Amino acid sequence: MKILLIGNSLKSIYRFRYWMVKKLVSDGHEVVIACPFDVDLYPNQEKISYINIHLDGKSSSLVSNLLLIARFARIALKVKPELSLFYSNKPALFAPIAFKLIKTVTVSINTGFGSGFLMLKGNLIILNKVFNFFYSFADYIVVLNKTDYVYMTDLVKLNSDKVKILPGEGVDLEEFKYNNPERNCNVIKFVFVGRLITDKGVKELIKASQLLYKKFPGKFKLTVVGSRDAGHPKSINDYDMSLIRNLDYIDYIPYTDNISKILVCSDVFVLPSYREGLSRSAMEACSVGRPLIVSSVPGIVELVNNGVNGFLCNPKEYVSLYQAMSNFFDIDAKTIVDMGRESYSMVSNRYNIDAVYKIFNCDIIQKVKIKQNK
Repeated sequence: MKILLIGNSLKSIYRFRYWMVKKLVSDGHEVVIACPFDVDLYPNQEKISYINIHLDGKSSSLVSNLLLIARFARIALKVKPELSLFYSNKPALFAPIAFKLIKTVTVSINTGFGSGFLMLKGNLIILNKVFNFFYSFADYIVVLNKTDYVYMTDLVKLNSDKVKILPGEGVDLEEFKYNNPERNCNVIKFVFVGRLITDKGVKELIKASQLLYKKFPGKFKLTVVGSRDAGHPKSINDYDMSLIRNLDYIDYIPYTDNISKILVCSDVFVLPSYREGLSRSAMEACSVGRPLIVSSVPGIVELVNNGVNGFLCNPKEYVSLYQAMSNFFDIDAKTIVDMGRESYSMVSNRYNIDAVYKIFNCDIIQKVKIKQNK
């Protein structure tokens, strides 16, 4: 089967979805990847080909979106795939319309709402109608958590038969191997991994760390991994960026291609987001055996059993985040290790790449094959 995957970034496909590409190829499928080339291509890949496309993810103008639909139509006519997978907001919304030109099964995969959602979320009636119109052209819509499934079926009013749930985008247990932390009992090492935008709770993390430093000076380190998203309406401001760069207890790493190493060198993973699909970084932290602190928001809340493998905090409340971080100063090193083991147990059973691919294969691939044989 020829399978087309359209995304908004080659870097993100390699980071989050390449394991899926490799499994599809190992099952005998041919995969075409269409996306902007923002990193170098991997060499010597059999049954994998690439198309470099322009994708203006920030523009919301009608003309820009119509031109994008036209580009998707040209790709559809050129590749003529039997199965088409659309990742990120613009491909997921607009590509299914263009692909009606050919005979293919289309799957829009919603991994989280982007800046377009931020601009429209004040009027949910309009947003729901927009989603209903565009997603109705797709054969299937994939979401990553139960809350998004309810949203798509009850509020957007999509047919429940076409909305599927995947337990995240999968975590590779071999790449992110369980690792017992060699803890320095005198210093707790917190780590944040994500884009430096306000919706990731970065401002609250800075304020919470400042409170923590007043009470526990010299007793913790915070590693921040990520960079500002240029042009994003919610990127943190220069002042907050300067705090991240200059506060003595914060280690700042703009980019790394070895997240696993950083997670292994940490004690606790922190992600105080306002909203999430189902955080891949949080699942990777679980895989190496680290407890979590996350906001009690749909999606990511499914990763934490409060007090068992981490702690929940209220979104947008830095004092609540500070209290959650403070909890780790009241428990011993063995308890922290035990909490991390609980994180690993949950992820290894429910969110590993083999479990995710099994569901994807059953809910999508096999149904496409049935349609082909009719």
